[in-house]
Amino acid sequence: MTSRASRVLLITVVALVLLAVIGAVVSALRPTQQLEPGSPEASVQAYVSAVFSGDNSAAIELLDPDGPCTITDLQQADYRAPTARVVLRERTVTGEKATVQVEMIRSNSDTLGGSEWAEDQTFTLRKSGDHGWVITDESPWPMFGCFSKER
Repeated sequence: MTSRASRVLLITVVALVLLAVIGAVVSALRPTQQLEPGSPEASVQAYVSAVFSGDNSAAIELLDPDGPCTITDLQQADYRAPTARVVLRERTVTGEKATVQVEMIRSNSDTLGGSEWAEDQTFTLRKSGDHGWVITDESPWPMFGCFSKER
């Protein structure tokens, strides 16, 4: 390889790494959207945030207390994603029931920029007097089955 070709390749690689770093910094500094307190989407935001950070106690409080899922189910799911963001796609409220659709975007950063992948999730909620909006899904994300009997 010629000296000129090596130099062009080096400049290209450095530029790509620099763009990846700038993208990561901009993404990390993006403010979290503040949702209306007490809304279904705020409950989903709080739940997903608690799951991402590993705060199972806070996450379980946002699930339907009459539902099948327990903190043990959530601990067994053991899901953490420090490099993820959630985008609100749609919400529908009908009386005491709601659905919230989100897109979860996770990234895997490396020296060449990494990759991103997304998954869509829909949460079903109901209004609960003492608990605000609670998630009523039989097996809410990230759990794929709730088997424990005691809370």
